[in-house]
Amino acid sequence: MSTKTKNKSNFGGLSNDELLFIFFIIKDVLNTYEEIISQEGVSNRLTLPDGSFLESFKSLDKEAMQEIISSKKYTYVSTIFDKLEEISTLIYDTFPDLYGNIEEMFVKPDENKDVFL
Repeated sequence: MSTKTKNKSNFGGLSNDELLFIFFIIKDVLNTYEEIISQEGVSNRLTLPDGSFLESFKSLDKEAMQEIISSKKYTYVSTIFDKLEEISTLIYDTFPDLYGNIEEMFVKPDENKDVFL
């Protein structure tokens, strides 16, 4: 079976690797939301050319937290993630190497590596 054939799906012409790529993007967005919710605020880290860094944190009040949790964007991200997670599990069970190759793109990079590769 050729790679082209085994990567095809019935999801609007998206291949398995494209579906996994979208899944990991959505997973990253959802993880960011969940981190903000669990920390009850937003943190930011800026690395300077000399290797030092600046960190900041902005606390969010309960009203702001509720706005995030009830936002349409958070709801869509959560719903899409749940649906794609089922599909990604099927792909993983069938093509674990393909899953691993796509997942590898989303591993947080080492500070010494070029993040755009």
